[in-house]
Amino acid sequence: LAVEASGIEEVYVYAHEGTCTMAQVLIDFDQWLTAFGQRFLHLDTGDGEYVGCIVESDHIENLIALASQAGIDARLDAF
Repeated sequence: LAVEASGIEEVYVYAHEGTCTMAQVLIDFDQWLTAFGQRFLHLDTGDGEYVGCIVESDHIENLIALASQAGIDARLDAF
């Protein structure tokens, strides 16, 4: 996955092993992002899809609060 828009020049390499769920892949991706001071913030759309964005770790609490004020469920754990 290319994450250049988030200021990360390194490429995240995902290799399909056939046993990981999508939630686990996103957990691994989030852990990788922490080395760059970033996190993957999950957004609940109400459907069965995985939606999220990469945000700076320092802004997580504020963004979750803003999303809540807007009626959007956002969190670090997958839905």
